[in-house]
Amino acid sequence: MRAVQGDVDALADVVADAEADLVLGHGLLEYVDDPAEACRALALATVPGGALSLLVAGRFAAVLSRVVAGRLEEARRVLVDPSGRWGAGDPLRRRMDVEEIRTLVEADGQLSVERVQGHRVLADLVPDGVLDSGGGVPDPLAELEDIAAGTPPLRDMASQLHVLARRPG
Repeated sequence: MRAVQGDVDALADVVADAEADLVLGHGLLEYVDDPAEACRALALATVPGGALSLLVAGRFAAVLSRVVAGRLEEARRVLVDPSGRWGAGDPLRRRMDVEEIRTLVEADGQLSVERVQGHRVLADLVPDGVLDSGGGVPDPLAELEDIAAGTPPLRDMASQLHVLARRPG
């Protein structure tokens, strides 16, 4: 195994086309100028039959977290803004929902989405005091997370969406 890390804009400089069996793009699409171009670059680096793993910020979790914090106008903005942003001070350029990320990944036909799962579906909703109290709470939470990760609509409300796509071949 050989791990290579690089900027997606210059990925071709460190990885030849169709060279990688597994490509990770975690926490990437929220920040790049052109997510479609980033997906194309990641797909090109992936061998036919290889896998691409993406982890992207979820839009609906941001809506819920803003509501819980009493920031209703920000929640509304995240929900209606095409990029899922709550305002000019938002540190992320975009958040996505399941349909947006699936459409983006499959747009040019180079990748096929095999699975979308939620990451941190429920864990971010559990108050810190509950986790710190002991009594075996993390194990039931982990079990709930495993179930919720693939259960729509809970999956769709995850803090992050994990996409596993494959390059046909």
